[in-house]
Amino acid sequence: MPKAGRPKTVYDGILAEPIPRWTLLTRPSDDEVRQLHERKMRALFAHYDLDPTNAFQFDPAKTAIAWSELAWHLAKDHVPGFNEPPQKRGKPSFN
Repeated sequence: MPKAGRPKTVYDGILAEPIPRWTLLTRPSDDEVRQLHERKMRALFAHYDLDPTNAFQFDPAKTAIAWSELAWHLAKDHVPGFNEPPQKRGKPSFN
């Protein structure tokens, strides 16, 4: 539940769609599951206006930077400890 004063992050498109429930009879191949997860991760990078190119390369330094940028954006949106405290209501005090 979002805190008062902080708008809830809204996801759309593939990010708003849950992963389907699969059974033994309907489960796609491991490659199809991997592709679905990759599409969702690329959409998450796009949601935050980040270029996903480096996240899926074999350059460890560039990959680490891309994923840390995504982690930072997710933390800012979803972890209270990464945000400023909410403003208190009422008349501001002057010291």
